[in-house]
Amino acid sequence: MQFRILVSFLIVLFLGGTSNAAELRFDQQRLNESIHIEDDYLFTGEQLHFNGKARDLFFFGKELEFTGNLNLALFAMARSVSVRGSIGNGIKAAAQFITVHNKVIGTNLIGAEEVVWETDQQSIGDTFIGARKVFLKGPIKGNIYIGAGEVFIENEIKGNVQIRAGQLKIAPNGRIDGNLKYYSDRELSPEETARITGTISYVTDEAGIFEGRAEDYDDDMPIWLMIILKLALTVVGLIILIIPATKGLEKQLDGRAILSLSVWGLIPVFVYPTLMILSVLLIITIPFAVFMILAFVPIFVISTTIGITMIGGFLVKQMKLNISNRFIFYLMAAVLYSFLSLAPFFGILLMFFVSSVGCGQALLLMMKKP
Repeated sequence: MQFRILVSFLIVLFLGGTSNAAELRFDQQRLNESIHIEDDYLFTGEQLHFNGKARDLFFFGKELEFTGNLNLALFAMARSVSVRGSIGNGIKAAAQFITVHNKVIGTNLIGAEEVVWETDQQSIGDTFIGARKVFLKGPIKGNIYIGAGEVFIENEIKGNVQIRAGQLKIAPNGRIDGNLKYYSDRELSPEETARITGTISYVTDEAGIFEGRAEDYDDDMPIWLMIILKLALTVVGLIILIIPATKGLEKQLDGRAILSLSVWGLIPVFVYPTLMILSVLLIITIPFAVFMILAFVPIFVISTTIGITMIGGFLVKQMKLNISNRFIFYLMAAVLYSFLSLAPFFGILLMFFVSSVGCGQALLLMMKKP
């Protein structure tokens, strides 16, 4: 498959073919936005107060206060997200603190340290949450799946609930109108179970979610196999760079430009798994989900190759070397990347950063942005 076809598939897949129909706010510090548009809105920067109207809102920054209206979904990666506006197709967000003050319609995929759902009106749609603390203070109609340290249910849930938590509490005004399956080290009291209308399934989870799983896996990969694997990936990257379309990667960028690319690249990196999960949940789109899973490896390899090459050009520029060859850029950065990726936690962060740089470059090329 040609490089242009793969990149086109990547962008169309992530943004639904609407990458040329979006309002962009890039590297903003603080912005109060009251714009009314029929297209997507993308913001990267520090703080945004959005009280306008758009189709989708993509936010990558520190603080988002949303009081506007979205026809479709809110996508956010931030320190804090506050939702007081209207959302027509769910929240897909990762943040330290997420607070929902208004009803939300659609499927929600949320990851945070603390999630507070305190709406007065009933939210409609299935909700998936991974967090340290979850407070469900507003009424919800839909199935709920939660993995958290502590979960507090303080309002009515009309739907089936599945929870894995260290502590689960159902307040006197809390109610589950459906079935409950929960994993916990503490069983609900008779008073709490009386607030559940459906069946109750309890599994003791004293060992925790991850403990005791190590024996399910083989020993660490032998060093010789790891070296062969990295050499093979390096060769694949060099083959990709033979394609004439990659000649544009010989442009050397500064650190600010590299960081900007990584921010842009967070869009596809964040949206791709969301689309896979939704495709599985909708059942009818499972063939599409299978296609996305199969396409993940080539897309990841291509984006990583682009990212490594761009970072290699940055390193050459910093060292003030008179080199403008993309193959050399790639080899220099690939050697460094191979060593640094061996670090357990840092290696994962580095992988996300490099792939986001590559995705950001591909995204901007498709949007014909400098």
